Amino acid sequence: MKDQLFFLPADFQDDGAAWYCRECAEIRGLLTYYPQLGRQVDVQVLDFPRPRARLVELLGEAHQNLPTLIIGDESGPPPAAAKQAKGRFFLDDAAGIGEYLAGKYGIGRPHP
Repeated sequence: MKDQLFFLPADFQDDGAAWYCRECAEIRGLLTYYPQLGRQVDVQVLDFPRPRARLVELLGEAHQNLPTLIIGDESGPPPAAAKQAKGRFFLDDAAGIGEYLAGKYGIGRPHP
């Protein structure tokens, strides 16, 4: 299994209004800056309402935050910041995901 990246769509509905997720937008921006990531990582957009069946299946009910990157089997040792559920390592914050993608795929890091 290769790395899997999950995030919300650009415009999702909640309480009758359109919204976007700031952290998902940051990760979508990385995919725009570095389009090769879209070929190297399995990217999936999930609907806003919970339960988010695919994440529940992979990580369990308690881990439905987006964005989430599930670290693939061939990725070697997980980063220290990775969480674990159902035998899988994952990151569920934009900063951690960005650092992981930079380290593994050789893209730029955010400037301090």
